[in-house]
Amino acid sequence: MPLIATETGNGNFSPVPEGVHLAVCCWLADLGTQYSEAYGNSSRKIVVAFELPEERIEIDGEDKPRLIFRQFTLSLHEKAALRAFLEAWRGRRFTTDELAGFDLGNVLGKPCQLQIMHRDSGGKTYSNATAVMPPPKGSKAPETELEQVLFSLDDCNPSQPLMQQIPEHLPEWIANLIAGSDEGKAWGSNSATEPPAAPEQPEFNEDDEIPF
Repeated sequence: MPLIATETGNGNFSPVPEGVHLAVCCWLADLGTQYSEAYGNSSRKIVVAFELPEERIEIDGEDKPRLIFRQFTLSLHEKAALRAFLEAWRGRRFTTDELAGFDLGNVLGKPCQLQIMHRDSGGKTYSNATAVMPPPKGSKAPETELEQVLFSLDDCNPSQPLMQQIPEHLPEWIANLIAGSDEGKAWGSNSATEPPAAPEQPEFNEDDEIPF
């Protein structure tokens, strides 16, 4: 089942350098319904991950692309951050038909440019994707190096433990957010084990060819 948006509807590494970076979308995960202490309400959330092919990091002896994450409310309302982000990425506004239900799986493997800026919090410096732009005209779209992931809670089998259905490629902090969502908590006796305490999470900020 596609992950549909509608109109109604770890911190030990050095930060990614500030500036404009070529990026490609590699992961898109449904975080379920999350409660916001800041706003005192709950809403369905997603997290989008981008590879930065020109920024590298060595993990367990392997050279891998750096990753940048953005979290959004799953909504294409006219004031929603997700809608503004996607329209800036596409380089055009959504049509009325698209607003009725846009398959977010379309963004997987699609390139863009991300404006990265730093934010200091709690004595640490975080890299945030503050803006998105279409890729340069005529540029060749890079292939994702990591396995692409599209995860939707709507695709999960309620008769099986939720934690066993979350793709192993996703970081533990994402799996813990999913397990701690309203939907994850409602899995009840079907959960194999209680999810571990969530580790420190990254901070989020809310050509004529169209990449998707």
